Amino acid sequence: MMRGIFTLITVLLLMAPAFAAPRVGWMIYPYKLSMPEDQYQRLLNSRETEYVGIQLACSPDFKDEQTQERVRQLVKAGKKIVLQIWFGMGPPFSWERYNFPNIALDSVVREEFFASATDVMIDYFGRENLYAVHLMEETGMQFGWDVDMPGRPDRDDDGYDNGTVWDNPPNWIMDRCISGPNVLSIRKYNDLFRKQTALDMRYYPIWSSQEMERYRVWVQQTMEAGAHNEFAKHAHRKYPGLRVYAFNMGPALLPQSKVLDGQFIDPYSHTLAVYKSLRQFRTLMRPEQELVGMVWGNREKAAELRLPQQAACYMAGCDILSTFGDSEYKDDEWLNAVRNSVRPFIGLPVFRSNPKVLIMDGGTLGPSLTSACYWITGFTNFDTCEPWAEDSVDLRRYDLVLAWNGWHKVLPEWVRQGGVLIAVRPPKHFLADEGYLSLLNKADRLTVDYRPSAWMRGSLKLAESYPLDLGWVQQVDIKRPDAVRSDQFLHVVSYGKGLVVILPAVCYVHAPWQYEEGWETFRQFLTDVCRGALIHTGKQTIADSHFADPKLGNDYLRATSADGRFTCYILLIDVHGPNKSATSFVVPGKDLVSGNTNARLCHENPVVLVEQKSL
Repeated sequence: MMRGIFTLITVLLLMAPAFAAPRVGWMIYPYKLSMPEDQYQRLLNSRETEYVGIQLACSPDFKDEQTQERVRQLVKAGKKIVLQIWFGMGPPFSWERYNFPNIALDSVVREEFFASATDVMIDYFGRENLYAVHLMEETGMQFGWDVDMPGRPDRDDDGYDNGTVWDNPPNWIMDRCISGPNVLSIRKYNDLFRKQTALDMRYYPIWSSQEMERYRVWVQQTMEAGAHNEFAKHAHRKYPGLRVYAFNMGPALLPQSKVLDGQFIDPYSHTLAVYKSLRQFRTLMRPEQELVGMVWGNREKAAELRLPQQAACYMAGCDILSTFGDSEYKDDEWLNAVRNSVRPFIGLPVFRSNPKVLIMDGGTLGPSLTSACYWITGFTNFDTCEPWAEDSVDLRRYDLVLAWNGWHKVLPEWVRQGGVLIAVRPPKHFLADEGYLSLLNKADRLTVDYRPSAWMRGSLKLAESYPLDLGWVQQVDIKRPDAVRSDQFLHVVSYGKGLVVILPAVCYVHAPWQYEEGWETFRQFLTDVCRGALIHTGKQTIADSHFADPKLGNDYLRATSADGRFTCYILLIDVHGPNKSATSFVVPGKDLVSGNTNARLCHENPVVLVEQKSL
């Protein structure tokens, strides 16, 4: 009996690491290991660096003895190697034959490629020395679809010369070269495309925007994700335990989330957009999939932005933090600067959260600054969903949905069951279908000192007035005034147990399309409407936990981990153009970033991370 108990305890102890909560790690991605010895020693001896990423071009007789030896040394020092296998654009593995369409759909090409390219690389370094592998990077772009095709010399306005990887044909339409359905490697599978979509690539010039979107989704899921998934299945069979990632985004995420072990994403943008991009990944990925957040680096990046952007990656749920272009290993000062931006999060449990607010982003209405991520500064934590992902996102998880030029087919039933919908320029609306109102196609400009009605002020807790400069104003014709509360601007409908607020315009953005002081009013107005709608429907707790406190400011992220252990605050210091954030308040508790108790969140101290309890 005692022997049995002892055996059981031993087995459980041996299994314990498998059940341990995943911890956040830091990756340096030097791309090559053929660096001077002093730089290599700096990388090798960087104790906090857990992952090292390298990119190598494959060949049937690949040989690189220096890199092979350095990989062994790094592994011996406790580093985990992530290998990016690059191929194309020329021989021996030209994209003319070895491309995503063929790897996904042609078993002969696929097996040939794995045997003479990827397997050669993995075997050369040794499965035991590799933590993860992935095929190339940014694969939804011009990489891996077909060979270089000359662009129009008079339209070479992107600054690239023909002959670079950037001038290869993409799977989407680009007018300076052969692209989209005209790419031969893609057109090759038109019969399959016709069978599965009832569309024909030969007729793409007369497709509607919806039909072009069906093409885009099909190509990225069938060909791009198909190739990554076939590689993963092969590697999992031949090299058990080897992780396979992909470095891409968009519709390919859905099939990849069922097969791959991890995802890279490089959201080179402002801090709020970094969080929004990564939350989209986490919303769709399996919990155990590893998420790598690689934010923009290089030595010109403002030092004050480094910590907030890494904090956004951490709060969004990244397993691995990294930057692009920093070359941290080149000198001690820069290694320390980059390390300090990730150090507070290294070794912490991966941040898991379950937001109750969803942003359904249907894209811009014109200029890129009409995207939702420039206006939601008062949303402190949220998930996000693009139209192609609607079947994979269960709305029952959410209390409020912001439909920003986006839609979801089950929204009517979700609202009927108690959901709060904030509809900003929706492409369609069930209230129109059911005769409450009609949405006119006319889009106007409007500059107005919006003064909410007494009901709007009392029920939605709105301010006395909001001076708004609006664009893309959608005209709304009320058909049932008995059921629709309207004033100078807003329209509100109680629908079943839920509520719909129609906000029929977005803030107008003037040329040259850069920050304007008037943006702050629209941002605050959007926050107030969302908070007020939740409070009106008895969801004060959700309002307080998912939107900025109007007494404190309207430009910070805040989330508490699902286990209640950590609360992270991030001040959005890069959303006010040339101005500093005026937000400043004390966060109770011990700050793991500064080490201070009751630290102040402010422009000079933009990240506070508090441990609520030890588990």
